[in-house]
Amino acid sequence: MHGYALAEMRELFIFYLRLILRTLGALIVLLTVSSVMHKRLVNYSFAAAAAAAAAQGSGLPLLSSSKSKACHRSIERGRFDDSVPPIHFKPQTSRVKICCPTWDLSQSRALETLLQGLGLTVPIPAFSAANVVVNPVDIYRCYVADVVKQAAECGEDITFNAIERTQVLAHGDVVLIVARLRLKGDSIGQLFALPLISCPSSKSVFIPIHFNETILPRLILTYIFDRRHLYGQDMFTGLRDAKNEAAGRKKVIVEFSSPNIAKEFHAGHLRTTIICAYISNLYGNMGWDVLKINYLGDWGKQFGLLAVGWQKFGSEELFQKEPQKHLLDVYAKINSLFNPEKEASKNARENGEDTSEIESKGIYAERNAFFKKMEDREPEALRLWKRFRDISIERYISTYARLNIAFDEYSGESAVRPETVEKVERILKEKGIYEENQGLWIIDFKKH
Repeated sequence: MHGYALAEMRELFIFYLRLILRTLGALIVLLTVSSVMHKRLVNYSFAAAAAAAAAQGSGLPLLSSSKSKACHRSIERGRFDDSVPPIHFKPQTSRVKICCPTWDLSQSRALETLLQGLGLTVPIPAFSAANVVVNPVDIYRCYVADVVKQAAECGEDITFNAIERTQVLAHGDVVLIVARLRLKGDSIGQLFALPLISCPSSKSVFIPIHFNETILPRLILTYIFDRRHLYGQDMFTGLRDAKNEAAGRKKVIVEFSSPNIAKEFHAGHLRTTIICAYISNLYGNMGWDVLKINYLGDWGKQFGLLAVGWQKFGSEELFQKEPQKHLLDVYAKINSLFNPEKEASKNARENGEDTSEIESKGIYAERNAFFKKMEDREPEALRLWKRFRDISIERYISTYARLNIAFDEYSGESAVRPETVEKVERILKEKGIYEENQGLWIIDFKKH
């Protein structure tokens, strides 16, 4: 047995030694590549350029080198009024401002140098239908169209639009539709001496054009580096009318994060926060008018439970020192005391028994009584609720600022007044929109 244990330990030692050596090797390669990239591209790393379209303005922070003068960040913290506010308010959120110059194609020295080195004319041939600033494929289309128009008896727009993207890469990266062109004699074979592409000789009306596999990555990476944080943006996509900017932009509301006041910000909240921040940025970089709302769980019986906990375990001294931590501790303690009552109520409900007696005494009764005071708008109850709410929001704003995320609006369940709920219920009844099923109100949107 002793020999077996030694053999097993030896195998484990060898395994971890190999793992450490592989990790060190990967680290050395990474550091070497990073050093080369830093020397060649001082202002931006590739990660910053490729991810910036999704990360700019919120989501994870943008990366920049120590010498970059293009991006500057400033965070403005929100302030909260000490007086009792209306139930719905919109505080100033933490803002991260990123100031970068717009991309001027004529100033793209690296891209221009690359194209000149390939023997191509610069600047890139201009076609009204091309959008080189947004779509790098149009660089290829412009150069091909520039050659084709010299042999075709048709307008520039027709020439450019005769070069289309293919659905299947086996048929080429783009295809030249010869039938749309009035070519002079048998000139197809002379059209494709461009270093950017390769084109098989074909007498078909569809000529497949393949991008040069050696040049393609060099051109695309240079394009990304030149565009920096603007890579991937297409502000025209979000226009209501692409031909008329005055028509305004399309609007989308993204409601996300939605943590509960006086409770811990957990991994589930973090997951939706990051995902929806990127969704917001994708829409924003496509020109949409994006409204980001954080709909807080800031009303309900959990506040009554916290108030009961405050009466039992609250300490002004601890609250003044670490308000957020103390509130979380208070909630954890009262919730621990409340758990047996919740379990008893749950078991009774599962057994088909009446739960009213259990929920009419103990912490259940204390919690419900305080929440009733909140609903009745008693000043003392609202003052305590507001105090806890503001502390929680300050904590969340600080957390979001670390993630480089800012919301346009903080709303919440407290914005919905009882009279509003009653009005909605009355309208639903009058119009016969809802259906009742086992005490539940169900609205089938397919019927409406």
